[in-house]
Amino acid sequence: MFHQKNSLLRRYKGSLLTLAVADALGMATERLMERSSDQITDFQAGFLPAGCYTDDTEQARILAESLIRDSGLDLEKYALHIKQETRFKKGFGPSLRKFFFGNTDGHFVPSNGVGMKIAPLALFYRRQPNLLNDVVEAAAQITHRHPASVAGAIAIAHAVHYALTHNYMTFDRDECLERVVSQTGIYDEPLARKLATHDLRDNGGCSVYSTIPLAIHTFLDAPTELERGIIFLANSGGDTDTKAAMFGAVSGAFNGIDAIPRRWYAGLENGPKGRDYLLELAGKLYAKSN
Repeated sequence: MFHQKNSLLRRYKGSLLTLAVADALGMATERLMERSSDQITDFQAGFLPAGCYTDDTEQARILAESLIRDSGLDLEKYALHIKQETRFKKGFGPSLRKFFFGNTDGHFVPSNGVGMKIAPLALFYRRQPNLLNDVVEAAAQITHRHPASVAGAIAIAHAVHYALTHNYMTFDRDECLERVVSQTGIYDEPLARKLATHDLRDNGGCSVYSTIPLAIHTFLDAPTELERGIIFLANSGGDTDTKAAMFGAVSGAFNGIDAIPRRWYAGLENGPKGRDYLLELAGKLYAKSN
């Protein structure tokens, strides 16, 4: 349900923390086939202990830290921060792997590796949506050069921005979709068509063509159903942590932190870079955006 006590600050916190919660829930089912029964509804251990987030949240955190520290996107400093802050135990995809081994040209595959981390840019540039495409594209190309990878990040960023800047009275599903489709189409027409036609076929991999439309339409089809959307995506098979995390960033921006079930809030990892630290980052992003 939609929580009316969702001040703008609580929506910033909701976006970043729901991303992490959804990521942690999806972690336990990543790469498994779609489940038809015995759905996961609470944190379970997978390749990490129960309640731990993965590289999806880690990379979003690193981007948020860079934006706060540098008062905006400084590409050289951001690239260095990725190298300094990435924790290898979290695991990361081939694009980051190439980056760490000296390839600074970006990985040329249509993966969702930028879409998973891009939400902090939509939060930071809330008052400057005209800059969103440029900063998303610039941030993406450090590790991902494929136009579809950039387009996927554009789609998630605009979905987060729309969710953040509308409430239950002003939210218009068709208007949100039109904005996402139009901006995505600037970078990759095939992805824009899949978004526009509600093509939600999922091949179980990390491709933007299956994961981005599914994450966005799960939100658009039921914008106030944060918990239900996360559970659905966490049990949808394939790249579950990333699909759930991208949905979480959008849904959390709309519904706010109070929509996160208490059991998930309490169960999320809370070490040095855990729950409380993410909430602190969200507060700083909010302050910097005003």
